[in-house]
Order: sequence, then structure tokens, then C-alpha cells
Amino acid sequence: MTNERWAGAAWQLPLGLLLLRFGLGYFLFVWGVTKLLVPAQTVAIWGYFYGVEIDAALPYLLGGGEILLALAILFGVWRVVAYGVGFLVHGVTVVVISGSLFDPFAIEDGFPVNRNASVSLPALMGFALLWLARARDSWSADIWWRRRRAGPGRGRR
Repeated sequence: MTNERWAGAAWQLPLGLLLLRFGLGYFLFVWGVTKLLVPAQTVAIWGYFYGVEIDAALPYLLGGGEILLALAILFGVWRVVAYGVGFLVHGVTVVVISGSLFDPFAIEDGFPVNRNASVSLPALMGFALLWLARARDSWSADIWWRRRRAGPGRGRR
């Protein structure tokens, strides 16, 4: 296969961004649902990592917001805001846990305690890529809606 054959494949980037949206949307969705199912864990995490005591009801608000953000990213709705907020929210988490990123092989009581934190950096880069390529995310609900409102043959990017 030559590069010329694939150079005109206009579906590759939109498909890649769709898959990235599904992956990042799922990532946030799981964390949002966890906040609803185990709110005490969220309270404990905020106390441990952020040094902030939060009200027991706040995990429900945070979880609901995170689920809405996950769905917006998953479907590509309000791309500029949703992708940017996803990057910023996850970026704060990466900054807060950054110490564990510098010691990914730490073992306590026979368990690798920082291993799960190692996925946070690639996820942050995924959010950055999604935001940077948002104008090319043509398989998103925003673009579909714009094309539908514009009528046949119009509204193409």
C-alpha cells in the first residue's frame, strides 16, 4: 500500500477522533458513576489528595456533572467547551497526583500503589489532542446538527 492510496482517506481522522471521544467519555463516565455509587470514597479522595473537606452531598453534584461532561464528549456536543473543560478538569487531577507519576513503580505492602496513576498522563494528552483537533471532529453531534439545519449539500466542512 502506498501513501497515495491513504492520503485521500478523509474518514481516518474523524474515525480516530470518534474512538478517542468514546474512550475519554467512557473514562469520565466511570469516574462520574463511581462518585454516585460510592460518595464516601469521593469525600476521602478530596480530603487526601486536595486537602479539602467536602460535604457528603457534593459527590452527587460532582458525579452528575462529570456524567454530563462525559456524555457531551462522547457525542461531540458543545465541543469547544466540553473538550476544554475535560482537559482542565483532568489536568487538575494530574497536577494533584503528579508526585505519583514520578514514582510509577512504588510498591507498598507488595502492591504497586502508583500504577493506576500512570494512565492519567496519556488520558490528559488525549484530552489535549481532542481539543486541538476539535475543528476536524466531523463525526460529532455538533457537526451533524449543523449539517442537518443547513440542508442538503450545505454546511460541509
